[in-house]
Order: sequence, then structure tokens, then C-alpha cells
Amino acid sequence: MKKGSEKPVEISFLGFGAGQATFHGAMETDKLVEFYRKEMPARGWQPNMNLLSGGAMLAYSKDGKSLLIGISKQNSETVLSLTVGGVGK
Repeated sequence: MKKGSEKPVEISFLGFGAGQATFHGAMETDKLVEFYRKEMPARGWQPNMNLLSGGAMLAYSKDGKSLLIGISKQNSETVLSLTVGGVGK
């Protein structure tokens, strides 16, 4: 997958900070879901949410940080959105 041309999003609000990056490619959504379901727990991330309905929304947490993974189809492309955030110290 290739990094999207969209400008990365950064969020800062009342001590909470997050950033988002988007990727586009010709991967099957099922393969991406399978990859993240296997790799995230293997890297110490705890699953918090799984929503599968055409696309997917997965959420994980580790060391006070949260990661939201969005997977969808737009036309003939697969879009992967990664948003990571946490509370600053």
C-alpha cells in the first residue's frame, strides 16, 4: 500500500494528542484484517473493538496509547486509516 496524498492529521485537545495517516492500495480488506488481528496482539497491543461490515474498524491499546484501524473500499481501492493517540504526561 502507498501512503495517501492527504496531509496527515494531528489532534491536540486537553492533554490528548493523536495523529492519523492514510494508505491506499489494491489489497483485500480481509487480508488486512487478518494481518492486524495477528500482528497487534503479538506486539503487545490489546484488542478493544472489532467491527466488520463490508469494511472494518479495529481498536487496540497499549501503554496508555490507543490505535484505531479503519479499512474500507473506495471505488476499486482499499483505504487503510491508522489513528494513534494517547494522553500526554
